[in-house]
Amino acid sequence: MGGTLRRIRRIIDLIGIDPDYQRQGLGTGLCDADFRLNSTHSHWLVGTQAANTKSIRFYEDAGFRYRNGSYVFNRHLENQELL
Repeated sequence: MGGTLRRIRRIIDLIGIDPDYQRQGLGTGLCDADFRLNSTHSHWLVGTQAANTKSIRFYEDAGFRYRNGSYVFNRHLENQELL
């Protein structure tokens, strides 16, 4: 590629932990395991809701930093809508 390094990206879109089990290291453990298992990735992206300050703080504590924001709209289809 012309002497430039290709950035390999990994995306974390959603980590959900039951409120009864939050603040016990489970989310951190999931991230750490993913980092170890995918250590060849040099660029990680995280998606979370802008209003979810607990999630933002979690990712910042895990070493991520805010670079930019965007809105993504999702539509969850019921099984019969796929037919």
